[in-house]
Amino acid sequence: MRTLLIAASGLLAVVVCGTTGHAGEPEHVSIHTVFTQASSYESHVVTLQGVVSELEVVPPFRARGMKCPLLYGQATFLLDDGTGSLPVGVVGACLRPQAMAALPHDEDTVRIRAIIHVLNRDLPVHLFAIVTAMTIIDLQ
Repeated sequence: MRTLLIAASGLLAVVVCGTTGHAGEPEHVSIHTVFTQASSYESHVVTLQGVVSELEVVPPFRARGMKCPLLYGQATFLLDDGTGSLPVGVVGACLRPQAMAALPHDEDTVRIRAIIHVLNRDLPVHLFAIVTAMTIIDLQ
């Protein structure tokens, strides 16, 4: 099991060493529930678990106008938990090349803690999740 903890600040993030605690864990919900109750989950932190697909990794880049000279590990993917799929963003980490190795691969099962953003409340509802912590689960 590989765990990536991210403390988001604006569009940048910092990798934090340690493990996730159990006190105050966000609610574990299905993607279907998040979509059907989108307004209830706007800007809330939830725990989701599912399979990664359509992973797109952004190569390390210099973040213009930011104090971070090089951002590593930024990516997007779809998370499918069997009840639905949700686009997910991983913000990345400043000056942490190891953030690239901590990213999942297509078909990996992950458990994420994420902030839900409602992009459009009209039907069809459009949501996006920003990862604050991610664990790649070895199901073998």
